[in-house]
Formats: sequence, C-alpha cells, structure tokens
Amino acid sequence: MTGSPNSNEELRQLFARHVPEVAAGIVEIVSVVREAGRLLVAVRSHDSSVHPVSACVGKHGEHLKSISRELDGEKISIVLWSESLENFILNALMPFGPVSGMPRVTLDAAKHQARVEVTPETLTYFSGEHGLRVCLASRLVGWDVRLVAKEEVS
Repeated sequence: MTGSPNSNEELRQLFARHVPEVAAGIVEIVSVVREAGRLLVAVRSHDSSVHPVSACVGKHGEHLKSISRELDGEKISIVLWSESLENFILNALMPFGPVSGMPRVTLDAAKHQARVEVTPETLTYFSGEHGLRVCLASRLVGWDVRLVAKEEVS
C-alpha cells in the first residue's frame, strides 16, 4: 500500500481485506481512533460463535501483523465493543495497561462525561504520555473519560 489510509472508511476497508469475518459482515468495526502511531478499533460480532477480537487478531496475530505492515508498523489494539457504556469504557482502557482494583464508572449524561475510579498506581500509569491513553479511549467511546484516584477505605 502506498501511504497509510487517512480515513476511518479506508481503515475499515483495510480490515476487510485482511479479516474474512469483517469482509463477510460477521464482525463489525464499530469505532476507530488513530493518533500518534496508535490505532484503536472497537469491534462486535453478529454471530455468537465468532469472537470479534479473536477474529480480527487472527491465528498467531497474523491479521494484525499484516495490517500493521500496511500501516508502516503502527501499533494496533482491538477492543470489544459493549452495549454497556461502562463496560465499553473499561474495554477501551484495557489495551493500555491494567485497570486494576475493580474500577467504578460513574456516568454524567448531562456533561457526556464518565468518571472512572482507579487505584492511585493506575492513575499514575495512565497519566503518562501526556494522557494519550485516556484521550484515545475517550475518542473511541465518544465520551469524556476522566480517571480519578479511589479513596482508600479503612
């Protein structure tokens, strides 16, 4: 491929070329974000016998490796889309590192904001890279995701 795809539609077509389940419409690419050499893709399956993340990754990561090569080595993370916004937010954060300590997600629909309570260690980790990890997750789910440190319960 000459050059990297610039639009979400071009990225969807790239996945369809490399992932048979995407080409067949069994696995749907729900959301895509791309920034700073990272591509984050949310997927869901229309067939309960096909796990969408596994289908996109492929055996031994073959599908992702092929797609990454066409994107000049860009890092690709596939996340499971969920009808539950809380679960989708947590899934969107997972590729970036452990979200440990049973985080609690609180939604503020009026502000279109999600507050995720995490351990202080998790908050420190996600603050790295100028908050890029949380920014990408926010863009993927379409909500302003904010991480806050849990208060320790004594």
